[in-house]
Formats: sequence, structure tokens, C-alpha cells
Amino acid sequence: MLYPPKLLRPAVIDGVAVRMQENDQARCQLLQEVLSATLDKCMSKFRIKSPATNYIVSQMGASGTEFLLNRPLQRAMFELARTSGSTLPLFVEMTRVQTVEDYRPGKSLTPLVLKKLCNGYRHLDQQLKKTEEGDERVRPPNHGSSSSRINILRKNFRKEQGAWRGLVLVANLIEQWPELVVSSFRVVDKRNEDISTSERMIHALSYSEGESVSDYTD
Repeated sequence: MLYPPKLLRPAVIDGVAVRMQENDQARCQLLQEVLSATLDKCMSKFRIKSPATNYIVSQMGASGTEFLLNRPLQRAMFELARTSGSTLPLFVEMTRVQTVEDYRPGKSLTPLVLKKLCNGYRHLDQQLKKTEEGDERVRPPNHGSSSSRINILRKNFRKEQGAWRGLVLVANLIEQWPELVVSSFRVVDKRNEDISTSERMIHALSYSEGESVSDYTD
């Protein structure tokens, strides 16, 4: 029996690829400008000074390059959360520039959803077990301690902080936001790379299906 040839998606030509990249960069820039204006307005309302945007990323220490968190931004965001009395959902919605039209809800951590989204993942059984039974109490052998890699972790946290993919705040907010779930994060070695300069943090950036970071990048 003959079957018709499978239709393949045509390769993106150079001109289209360039325009897609330009559109992506323009959208990111626009979101940054909207977020900056929103934060400036909120901080002004509560008499909080907006932090400088050029805080140093690293400095030289006794053992080499030391990466730094953006402490002024951390303090300003903590003061905004504390002074405004904002709930955690509202605060996250503001920093993610979420709107009714573009809300980007997170995935439900249910077995059926995970089986679909993580189909083929070699550790799916362990992930399903974790979803059904809660966090593991014994660290898997490929999940290393973060204590020996604090410098490279600061580098990654600073990157997430600057891109507004993560908030670096103060532990005191646990009292204001009782719905916070405190859990550890872990580190996995990147294959054939120096653990002193490279590692992979275990965390999830949840977006609706088809809207993840991976869907817009190589």
C-alpha cells in the first residue's frame, strides 16, 4: 500500500528568521519598559526609591571572580511587598506583567498532565511519584549540594533576577505570605563541563502549552 509523503514544515528562510528574532527582541524590550514603568509608579506611591539599573554583576575576590546578587533591587522589591501589603498572587502578576488577555497560567502538577507533557522523559516515573507522594526526602545521586557551588549559583540567580524570571526577596515575607511553600532546590552537573563554572539548577518555569521558553528558542 502506498502512502502519501509526509508533509514537513518548510525551513524558515533567513529573512523570516531575522524578522522573528527582531519581533521577539522588540516584545521583550516592550515588556521590560512596561514592567519598569509599573514598578516606578508603585514604588513612588509608597515612597520607595527605585533602584539603580547598573549595579555591578561581579567583583574580584581572593579566589577569583565573585558573582553578586542585585542587592538594591532585592531591598526595593522587599520594601514594596512589605509596605504595600500585597498578596503573593498580585505581586507575582505585577512582576510578570500579566494581564487578563495574557495571563500565562502555570501547569497543574497532576499525573495526567505530566504524562502528556513529559512523555519520553527517562525520569518520568520518579516525577510522577513525587507528584503523588510529595517531595523526596532522600536526595537522588545526580542532585548535588549547592553549598559548594554558591558562587556559580549567585551568577545564575542574578541572571534570573535581571530577566525577571525569578524574585530575590527576604525570608521575612514568609509571615506576610503564608501560602508560600518553602522547599530546597538542587544542582545537577552539566555533562562534560567544569562544575566550578557551570551547573544546572532544578527549578521550573511554568507556562501554558506552546508558550514556554523552549517554544521560542532553539
